[in-house]
Amino acid sequence: MNKPVTEVSDDIVRELPDMRAALRACVMFSRLKPKAIAYELGLDPSHLSKMINAGDDPRHFPPNKLNLLMQVCGNEIPLRWLLLSRGYPSPRQVNELEAENAQLKAELEVVRNDRRLMVNIFKEVRP
Repeated sequence: MNKPVTEVSDDIVRELPDMRAALRACVMFSRLKPKAIAYELGLDPSHLSKMINAGDDPRHFPPNKLNLLMQVCGNEIPLRWLLLSRGYPSPRQVNELEAENAQLKAELEVVRNDRRLMVNIFKEVRP
């Protein structure tokens, strides 16, 4: 079961207090039944429930299942939560910065070409 990736706002991801909440949000935003997700992950549904919900008997989510969880759920909330909680820029911010950088490089090339043209004009005008 591979879902297309669903975009979730960075503001929503930043509001999540911990990884357990990020895992829970990953499952909730998938709109899949937790039982179906547990099946795809090869986990007992009651264990998955204990992994994503705070309670008297919390379980740890197996790190080796994290990629599969995000693939099944069609979002990358846990990964993005980890990046943002560590102070790294979100992938969206990186994409915006790369686009801005490309635009600035293009503008700089225009300015350099204009400068070369002006220098050549002044060389020809000088006696």
